[in-house]
Amino acid sequence: MGKRKTLVRAITTQTDLEAFQNSKTYADFLAFIRACNQSVRGIAISQDYPNKNGPVVSALVAYLEEAWGWVDDIPALQQPMRFGNKAFRTWHARLEATAPRAIENLLVASQVGR
Repeated sequence: MGKRKTLVRAITTQTDLEAFQNSKTYADFLAFIRACNQSVRGIAISQDYPNKNGPVVSALVAYLEEAWGWVDDIPALQQPMRFGNKAFRTWHARLEATAPRAIENLLVASQVGR
């Protein structure tokens, strides 16, 4: 294996950017991005997603969706605050209170199929 080269910022001016945009490296990189884009064109993001989740991922997603729902249950306070919205404290307290159950569900889910 060859000697490692220390990375340095090489694009610092408009002229550097234009030189990069006219380089073979840029053309190759852009071709790679376009090929990746083309390979997934017409495939929905969620097309096979639910069927490929294991029990642990499903349990975690369910908990995150539950926590996201609390945003509607605990609306932000509409008043000036110096150190962030105090409703976050309520949301976080609920997160702390439900975390043991969520972890237990994840542990149970991790044992499914063993």
